Amino acid sequence: MPVYRPLDTANGTEIASVDEFMREISFLNKKHETSNIQLFYRGQEADFWKIEPSIFRDDLLSIEHILMLEPLRQIPKEFIGLNNSFEIMEKYQHYGMCTRLLDITTNPLVALYFACLPHKEEAYYGEGKKTNKLKPHGVVYFKKEEGNSILYDSLPTNIIATLAWYDMRAGMKIETVLTKLLEDGVISDGQKERWCEGDGLNNFIEILQGVYTVLPILSNERLIRQSGAFLLPGKFNFSITKGEEKNGYMYKSKCNLLDEFEKEFFYIKPENKEEILAELEACNINDSSMFPELEHQLMYIRKINESKKQKVPYYEEFQESNSVEIERGMSNAKLNYKVTEKAINNIVKNKEIVYKVLGVLEKNASIDWIKRDSVISRMKMDICKTLIGEGEEKQCAYNKADEIMKIVVRTNDDLED
Repeated sequence: MPVYRPLDTANGTEIASVDEFMREISFLNKKHETSNIQLFYRGQEADFWKIEPSIFRDDLLSIEHILMLEPLRQIPKEFIGLNNSFEIMEKYQHYGMCTRLLDITTNPLVALYFACLPHKEEAYYGEGKKTNKLKPHGVVYFKKEEGNSILYDSLPTNIIATLAWYDMRAGMKIETVLTKLLEDGVISDGQKERWCEGDGLNNFIEILQGVYTVLPILSNERLIRQSGAFLLPGKFNFSITKGEEKNGYMYKSKCNLLDEFEKEFFYIKPENKEEILAELEACNINDSSMFPELEHQLMYIRKINESKKQKVPYYEEFQESNSVEIERGMSNAKLNYKVTEKAINNIVKNKEIVYKVLGVLEKNASIDWIKRDSVISRMKMDICKTLIGEGEEKQCAYNKADEIMKIVVRTNDDLED
């Protein structure tokens, strides 16, 4: 099991409410209200998470070309009408396929929502060699972007999205890459010639080692509701010998994109997450509004109604009685308390539970209860539920309840005789 370092909050601002968060965001906006700066946010529920697109995890980048190709090959109808590699990648991202796109948002409250999602306890370093089991802080990161540097249908976006289809596990010659980009209609003859050597090659490398903020076409309801945008990293490695640039190679590589965000960040302590989520609910930011697809809508409806649950009785087969039942609890005359207590004490060793079982018997006993199967069956099921409530396994509780009722009926029947 991995052990994580506690969050370093030196550059962080603690957030304990939506109101506090929006005041901080207001300060940020005022700093840039006269500039051409746009702010983007990313919320993560665990402070130890890297900031990385899903394709950078677990060495999936080595099969990126397969993951890009296979959906298009197997279900081509789903991608009719898409114009380029980036639009296909965007659709993959929407449906959960691993891609090199990283979700960000222009809405700070959306980022706060994701930062406040609950997370299980993890192991953190404590004093000395000790470790502590703690729930992680949530974190909201933000980045500033010049308005004119936000791209969609741009040359760098199209090149990087197209390179995702190329198999570079053994590396690929730069000249081969440029030739394929030309054949795929991504670059022109002139661009290929300029990028083959010298300053042009340096410009090509600079493009492919960059990270780009992309405001996509809002082609689905989830993107609209989450005010979605993406970071698209190139981050390709190059191996070039001076004087032999044409024979240089390039490779796919992974990285943490933390440096793309400001050093300052916001953090949410785990004990404050639930309250902030409740405040966001009042702003209509919840599971349902963030994920409008039917499956998420139904999960949300179930979640918000679970608090209305009540205990449901176990099934009891109906047994018709020839006599009319007397009202329950009318008389306890037929139940010998002392003999019954002694009888069931051999089965249930805990005195407190014995008294609870006796309470069940007294509550259900009525005149001639011992001669009416329906009352006995009801007693047995109530005892079973009582035992389950005290921690017994269902089958074990049923067996004990059955044994108790057999002894109680036999004992009291003997008294009658």
